[in-house]
Amino acid sequence: MKILLQTALITAMAAALAACGGGDDEGGAVLPVPQQPSSIRLADPANGHVNARTAAAYTYFGSRDTYSLYAISLFSVIAAGSQAGPGSFSSNCTGGGTAFITFDDRDGSGSISAGDTASMTFANCQQNIELAGATLLTTLNGGMSFVINAASGPTANLQDFSFVAAVTANNLSAQAGTASMTFNGTMTISKSIPQPDSTLKYIATSNDATVNRNINGVQDSIMLAGWRLDDALSLLTFTDEVKLSGNLNFTTAAGNENLLLTTTSPLVVGASGVPSAGSVAFATTEDQASASFASTGDVALAIDAGKTGTVSATLSTTISALESLFGN
Repeated sequence: MKILLQTALITAMAAALAACGGGDDEGGAVLPVPQQPSSIRLADPANGHVNARTAAAYTYFGSRDTYSLYAISLFSVIAAGSQAGPGSFSSNCTGGGTAFITFDDRDGSGSISAGDTASMTFANCQQNIELAGATLLTTLNGGMSFVINAASGPTANLQDFSFVAAVTANNLSAQAGTASMTFNGTMTISKSIPQPDSTLKYIATSNDATVNRNINGVQDSIMLAGWRLDDALSLLTFTDEVKLSGNLNFTTAAGNENLLLTTTSPLVVGASGVPSAGSVAFATTEDQASASFASTGDVALAIDAGKTGTVSATLSTTISALESLFGN
């Protein structure tokens, strides 16, 4: 059990740190959230349209990294729970502190099924993790809770296991070096069994998932409000087709932007974790813009000031430049 616990622990830690740097089942209905006015303008040309570039960075990386934390933690707990069975388990973290995981088999079925719950809690848990070639001492506090709303298929083969689950972060905080972040709120995630075309479908929705970050002394926050991610993963090519929709709100030192997201062409994402094709649009109450991704790593931004339906400005950037903006 200790190995299972450490596996789930380290996976969750790596997901939390990476966040700083669906099938036929619906993943929970999300009602549209009324857009609130932004305090900064997408169409402001200052500093090479930095507002539009920042919005594109937060649209993609804010959605991807927040989803990754919730999804990887859920998959880790399902994998550990399917092997360990019900009960509460604790472990001393290698650098000090403790980690706890609890599995509650509500119906006594002996497998993961609808109504089962789990929780993962950390108390000053310190662990060295390897990330991007570096060893970082990470401290975790708080935790996450998990509720299985629907499930079918054998958990022994997680690829053929479908589910709908709600994952709630409860002041889950991670700190490593000069980076820290705290997660709160619920995300509902569904996964289908493989489709006839060897595609797995995932749907993630959230009305309140929030991350507050402090990176090198720079603070920001990201909130997924009326937000949805659709992910079709091909088991033949191992590429994802991702669609984003709904609302993403973020606040930086420059102000806040409340974005309505739509995907005009699914984002094609390979092993690198960044799009090589596709286009996503984001709009405030005053302006709108779109970001189109290319296999070269280039990103073309088109800005429509005043939402007139006419492009008023275009600019080129790169995925690495957007990631730098997101990572401060």
